[in-house]
Amino acid sequence: MPFFVRFNPLFKTMHWAFLISLFSLLVCNTVNAENSLSKENKLKASYLYNFTKFIKWPNLGDDEPSPSIRICVDNSSDFFKFLEQLVAGRRVGELQQKLEILPAETASGCELLFVSEGGKKITRKLDNTVIVADSASINFPGIAVVFYIEKSKLRFEIDLKKINSLNVVVSSELLKLASIK
Repeated sequence: MPFFVRFNPLFKTMHWAFLISLFSLLVCNTVNAENSLSKENKLKASYLYNFTKFIKWPNLGDDEPSPSIRICVDNSSDFFKFLEQLVAGRRVGELQQKLEILPAETASGCELLFVSEGGKKITRKLDNTVIVADSASINFPGIAVVFYIEKSKLRFEIDLKKINSLNVVVSSELLKLASIK
């Protein structure tokens, strides 16, 4: 093995990033979701899953943290099924919390809410819920993260003012990847 390959920390970091990306791609391809789901929507589902790794929600009320992080989805059944299969059996965070995928209209106490165009109106209170919008054209109160396309790539924007008002902690690693509003 060449000298620069064994001792270059940048190479090691790139190597691990490549392996993680490859693993994520393989997981996405092996999930038995509907073929009608676009690559863009599959990426959005992957982002939602990964957001739960980089956001910490406050402990409300109990001394015990919630045993799960609830992702509520206001989207098609194909998207819902894909995300449900993607996170099945996975745990995130320091507390190894289980992930639950719930329909937005029936769920309560969502930590993350994904809203899309033409979605159902949600009338309940959304304390400390990080609301992620499918696109900038969505008119929904309290949106903290918005997906958008730039140069044929899926990106996301984080509204720091809104995030700070939610009493959640967003990792600097996630903020580095986002466009900040």
